[in-house]
Amino acid sequence: MIQLRQKTKTQEARENRDRAIYEEYEQLLRDPQQSRIEAQRYLQRKYGFARQCTIYDIWRREASRREAETAKTTTL
Repeated sequence: MIQLRQKTKTQEARENRDRAIYEEYEQLLRDPQQSRIEAQRYLQRKYGFARQCTIYDIWRREASRREAETAKTTTL
């Protein structure tokens, strides 16, 4: 029998945090005059990241995850 891998509480917390960052980043960028760099700096300070590119990495990871989920649901 195949046993499914379960996520730890830390993994779940990180995923929830990443989803929240993605949503907030997207919301900030809905304003056409909003600078991407300033939005990243804001989120960097808010979440306490040392590197600004961490926000972009999270955004890219969440975007690809959502794209994969969309592709999976459309093929079923």
